[in-house]
Amino acid sequence: MQKLTKLKLIKILNLYKIRLSITLFLITILIMGMQRYKAYTYLDNFILNLGFSLTKISITGIHKIDEYEIKEHIKYKKCRNLFCIDLEATKYALEQLDWVKNANLKLIFPSELKINIYEEEPKFILDNGNLAFLINSQGKKIEIIEDNKSLYQDLVVISGENVIDKINDLSNILNTSPDLAKKITSAKLISNRRWSLVYSYLTTLDLPENNPEQAFRKLALLNKRHGIISDNLKKIDLRVKDRMIIKFNINNFSFYESKV
Repeated sequence: MQKLTKLKLIKILNLYKIRLSITLFLITILIMGMQRYKAYTYLDNFILNLGFSLTKISITGIHKIDEYEIKEHIKYKKCRNLFCIDLEATKYALEQLDWVKNANLKLIFPSELKINIYEEEPKFILDNGNLAFLINSQGKKIEIIEDNKSLYQDLVVISGENVIDKINDLSNILNTSPDLAKKITSAKLISNRRWSLVYSYLTTLDLPENNPEQAFRKLALLNKRHGIISDNLKKIDLRVKDRMIIKFNINNFSFYESKV
C-alpha cells in the first residue's frame, strides 16, 4: 500500500512539474515578447526623433484620381518611421485602383515619399445594353460611365457578345487607317465573326469576316481619293470580296462597284 501511495505521489508531482514547466515557458515567451515590443517601440521612436518620419508626400501623374485616395493606400509595417513604409504592399494596393495602370514609389530621405502614377488611358466605351464602361486597349474595365458620356465622345462605342475577346482585332483594323478610324463612332461584333462599324453616327460599314483590315484600308483609300462616304449613304457593304454595295438613304437605292 505504501509503495502504491508513493507511486501515486510521484506521478502527481511529475504532472505538476510538467504543468509548472509549461507555465513558466509561456510566461518567459510573454515577457520576451513584451521586451521585444518595447525594444521595437524604443527603436521606432529613436528613428523618428532622428527626423526619419514621413512629413511630405509628393504625387505626380494623377488627373482622374484624388490625392486623398492615393494617400489612403499607403501601407506601413508595424512601426511609424520612414523605413516602415511598405513600398511593395503600397504599390500593389495602388495598382488595384481602377484608374491606376502603374505606380512607382521612392523614399527621399529623411522625410519624403514620392509616388508617380501612370493612369489608365480609355480607348473604347463598352456598351452591354444596361451599363456603359470605359475600357483600355486590352479590354480592362476602368469606370462606369453614368452622366459624363459627353467627356468621352471621341471614343468608339463597342458592343456585341464576346466583344472584349476580339478587341485587339478591332484595334488592328482601325490602326490600318487612322484618318478613317477617327470618324468611326461605334463598332459591333456580329455573331462573334465580323465587324459592323458606324461612320460619323450615320453610315454603317459592314466589313468581311476574312481580311477586314484590307477592306478597311481599301475603303479609306477610296474615300481619300473620291470622298465616297457622305451623309447620304446609309450603308457600305464590303462583305463580298472585291465588291462594294452602297445603299443610299433615299428609297434604299443601291448599286455595285467592282474591284474595290
